[in-house]
Amino acid sequence: QELLDYHNFLLERRFGEPATDPESVFEAVERWASEIQPMLGDVVTALGAIAGASGNVLFEGAQGTLLDIDQGTYPFVTSSNTTAGAAACGSGVGPLVFDDVVGVVKAYTTR
Repeated sequence: QELLDYHNFLLERRFGEPATDPESVFEAVERWASEIQPMLGDVVTALGAIAGASGNVLFEGAQGTLLDIDQGTYPFVTSSNTTAGAAACGSGVGPLVFDDVVGVVKAYTTR
């Protein structure tokens, strides 16, 4: 209730929007919960089962190695690890799941 009071204060005083009723928030959250419930699961267990059964799991990174916070070209780095090893710790699978790592590179930087 305290958190909702704080946000209602901001909505009304800062943004000129009407306050939110706690009951309507609760009802919306209940609706959303029932909608996303079928999509919830233990990703670590699922990835382990897939890797064990077929041996094929594909991970895709969104940043290049030179942007890695630890291995990158500081100060031009992002706030996370971007190397292949980060896929293991970020997904919850161990590094032994990876048989092959394919890196895609280009001859010049564009950042």
